[in-house]
Amino acid sequence: MKLMKGSRLKRGNKSVAQLKKIVKLLRVLDWVADLVIISNVVCIVILLNNETSPQMTKWIEIFLDISLVVLFIELGVRMYYKRNFWRTPGDVFDLVVTTVCAVSFMPSLISLRTLRLVRLIRMLRIFSINKHMRLFSEAMVKSLPRVAWSSGFFGMTLLIYAIIGMDSYGATAPEYFGSLSRSLFTLFQVMSLESWASAVARPIMSVHPLAWLYFVSYILIASYILLSLVAGVITATTVEVYEHEESHKDILTAIKKLQKQVDELSKRLPSENDKKE
Repeated sequence: MKLMKGSRLKRGNKSVAQLKKIVKLLRVLDWVADLVIISNVVCIVILLNNETSPQMTKWIEIFLDISLVVLFIELGVRMYYKRNFWRTPGDVFDLVVTTVCAVSFMPSLISLRTLRLVRLIRMLRIFSINKHMRLFSEAMVKSLPRVAWSSGFFGMTLLIYAIIGMDSYGATAPEYFGSLSRSLFTLFQVMSLESWASAVARPIMSVHPLAWLYFVSYILIASYILLSLVAGVITATTVEVYEHEESHKDILTAIKKLQKQVDELSKRLPSENDKKE
């Protein structure tokens, strides 16, 4: 029984060694992809400069095409070795972005402006090359449902104040509150605190002295309470994502400790060759 357990442990050690090699390979591929993406960003910035010579532009375009092939190879290797590739949002995002960028191989089918936009899309992969950028983008995506509810509440508040402003100050300031669309745009300007007092509020207050209650209450609700609520939602989601990442680290640390114990135990057990001798 001990010999059978020893052989099983050795087989387990071989599989663990293979997994370690795969992990190292994936890390090397990540580093290669990081360098390619960063160099692509630099090349795209150079291409957007109108002073770039035609010869340099040609070489940069060749390099961008080669880089895209390298990124496809990197994704193919990652898809082959990672079983949870399709369940990882970052991997699926990289695949979608790289696939969209493949349109650059067909310049005759698209215009120059579209080609530039496609190349700019390639820069989105920079969000997946850094741990903190990846976690922050993941937190932004996860916070969208909560932010949507906050945006709905803000939309209702904006609509109510727009109707009140149109009914109360439409005749006094038709350029700001003459219609519902103008009222909505004016309130959006007031929310951004862009010249709201001198351009909007004070001319109306010269005719309606109590109009300051309308503007001040709206600014308190829209600019301070609601925006702080949205910022709090995003912050709370970011903290949750980072805590989840830290829990994964603890699990990996426990697995490494368990692997060391298994290695020590396998060394103590006799092997099959010892049995034959």
